[in-house]
Amino acid sequence: MDYRNKIGIVALLTSGLFLSACSSGLEEAGPPPCNDSEILEISARAKNFVWGDPERQIFESKWHTVVVEQIEKKYQYLERKGLQDAVTAREDLSNFESDLQTLLQLNQQKEYDIKNFVCLASDAEIAGAASQNQSIEYILAALPDIYKVIEVKTAQIEASNEKR
Repeated sequence: MDYRNKIGIVALLTSGLFLSACSSGLEEAGPPPCNDSEILEISARAKNFVWGDPERQIFESKWHTVVVEQIEKKYQYLERKGLQDAVTAREDLSNFESDLQTLLQLNQQKEYDIKNFVCLASDAEIAGAASQNQSIEYILAALPDIYKVIEVKTAQIEASNEKR
C-alpha cells in the first residue's frame, strides 16, 4: 500500500466513526414541557378570591356551581356596608373576571402550543385544561348577574346615604 491509500483508508475510517458517533449520540430533542407557572399563579389568586384559600378547587365541573354561589354570598349583605365597600366589591369582581379571562387565554394558548409541538403536556394536563376552560366559561357567564346585584346594592347604599 502506498502512502496515499493509507491516508484514504484512515480518512474513510475517521469519517465513518465520526458519522456513527453523530448519529447515535445526538438524538433530536423534543419540545420542552409546558410552563404552567403563570397559570398556577393566576389560578391561586382566583381560588383565593372565592374561598380565601389558594388550595381549594374551583375549576372542576362539580365545583363551578358552588363557586358561583360562594361569590354571590360574598355580596349578600353588601347593602349593609358603606359605599367604599361596594366600590371595592365591584373592583374585586372585575379583577377576578380579568383573571378568569387571562386563564382562559393561557389555557387556549397551551392547547395550541401542544397541538403545534411547541411544548409537551400529559394527557391529564390536557384534559385538566379543557375542564378548567369549561368551568371558567360557566363562571364568566354568571358574572353579569353578580355585577347587577352589586349595582342594585350600591344604589341601596347611595339611597340610604341620601336619607341621612
